[in-house]
Amino acid sequence: MSTIPILTTLLVVFGKGEEKFKKEFIYGFIVAILGIFLIMFNGQFVLKIKPIGDILSILAALSFAMYSNLLKKISDKHNKLYITRKIFFYGIITALPIAFLTSSEFSLEIFLIPEVFGNILFLGIVASSMCFVMWNKAVSLIGAIKTSSYIYLIPIITIISSVIIIKEQLTVIMIVGGALTLSGVYISENGFKLIKSKKVKGIKS
Repeated sequence: MSTIPILTTLLVVFGKGEEKFKKEFIYGFIVAILGIFLIMFNGQFVLKIKPIGDILSILAALSFAMYSNLLKKISDKHNKLYITRKIFFYGIITALPIAFLTSSEFSLEIFLIPEVFGNILFLGIVASSMCFVMWNKAVSLIGAIKTSSYIYLIPIITIISSVIIIKEQLTVIMIVGGALTLSGVYISENGFKLIKSKKVKGIKS
């Protein structure tokens, strides 16, 4: 997930898109990714490489980066709800056969269980449809590069929700990681404007 912003930017640059690439984005990426690593490992660095899973994860991130870039090109021509509806329709059509083929225990009867049906409704309406509509709108307004940089905030939101909902312990490393991630997002968006302004103010005084 954390590689999506940089992959999106690379696709825009190599695809000669209309959006301008700023060097501050690279600085912000480095700072944010350091923060994300701190949050992920939380002081326990255990690197387990599994080629198939890792390759699929990178391909998934690349697919979403391609989606964001293509979305920018069609968002001015089509309604956001129309685009989202089409994406989910073809997503369901292609996902169902895979679900039947890869799982021997898959059965339509599980949808009759209230907990399962409720979770699917939440994931379909709130966590997917609403999010995609807002994402599509954001890309059309501020572009793929700027929108994708907010993906860095996902670990921070995860920390906050885990502390509130499941009472997970908040550590110093997680706080430092969150601060670095927020700084990375700020640098990606604004560069070092705040730092520079402080320096000028100090010289004048």
